[in-house]
Amino acid sequence: MTKPSKPNVSEHEIAARAYQVWEAAGRPHGRAMEHWLAAEAQLRGAAELRQSSRLPGNRYGLVLKS
Repeated sequence: MTKPSKPNVSEHEIAARAYQVWEAAGRPHGRAMEHWLAAEAQLRGAAELRQSSRLPGNRYGLVLKS
C-alpha cells in the first residue's frame, strides 16, 4: 500500500486562518509566526483527516477515532 501524499494547503488559506487565530487570541502584537504555524497545523490536520477518510478500505468515508 502506498503512503498518502501530504495534503496541499494554500498560503491564502493559511493566511485567512492565521487571521482568525490572531483575532481569537485578542489581536496581540508580535506573534504573527505563532499564529501562522498554528493555522498551518490546523489546516493540514483537517486536510489529512479528509484525505485519510478517502483511503482504500474505508469505503464509507468514516474517520475512526483512537
